[in-house]
Amino acid sequence: MSFFTNLRADRLIAEIKAAEPGNGHRELLEKLARLGPSAIPRVIDALANADRNETAGFVAVLTALLENKTFPIVAA
Repeated sequence: MSFFTNLRADRLIAEIKAAEPGNGHRELLEKLARLGPSAIPRVIDALANADRNETAGFVAVLTALLENKTFPIVAA
């Protein structure tokens, strides 16, 4: 994962946690998913202290990014 992708993923996750549910949440989650498989470790780390709405969004992002090549990253 590149340094800039890490920064973007961290920034988007912080924005998702700060935003009210439904208030641009979907767009932020879509941007996070567009970062691609390299964002998976950051999303998994964010699940550790996410509330109910954030957890549902992060799981949706992981589901969108899950494929045969990325499954080992998620399973680890």
